[in-house]
Amino acid sequence: MHAADSTFAKKFLPIISGRVLDVGSFDVNGALRDTLPVTVGIDMQPGPGVDEVVNSSDLVAHFGAESFDAVVSSGTLEHIEDWKAAMENMWGVLKPNGVLLLSMACQRKTYHGYPHDYHRWPMDRFCKLFGENVLLGKFDEGPSIGVCVRKVHPLDLTHLPDKVTGGKR
Repeated sequence: MHAADSTFAKKFLPIISGRVLDVGSFDVNGALRDTLPVTVGIDMQPGPGVDEVVNSSDLVAHFGAESFDAVVSSGTLEHIEDWKAAMENMWGVLKPNGVLLLSMACQRKTYHGYPHDYHRWPMDRFCKLFGENVLLGKFDEGPSIGVCVRKVHPLDLTHLPDKVTGGKR
């Protein structure tokens, strides 16, 4: 995790509480768990920081709908080929009025296959993913972009492409 992601996450510490899910919690170079009160960390493989091995497209089936007060994820979405299923599941396990804190590699970051690297969004399009939901904050710094969003409406990703510009090689 990059320092900019951690600094951004710290700003929302006062509102991220209760049952908190970290999607992509494998600790490669720091983890959100070091900054936020994560109660369950999931990843596609076991390792440091991982409480349960769960595919991001199976969150609702595994945990149940609206089962978390907050969902956090840093540096993970670009590595998930079916980003729409991952986003729908993160949103699906989030309770109404819950908070999603999400950061990922931006278009400035070079390709980094761990194990793969599929997607990049420009900041304006990234913010638009969340439609009419309440944008609590955003950042676009160094190799990352991020948002903090309060869930007040359903998430509609049907009009968006399956793949968004990959990282620079």
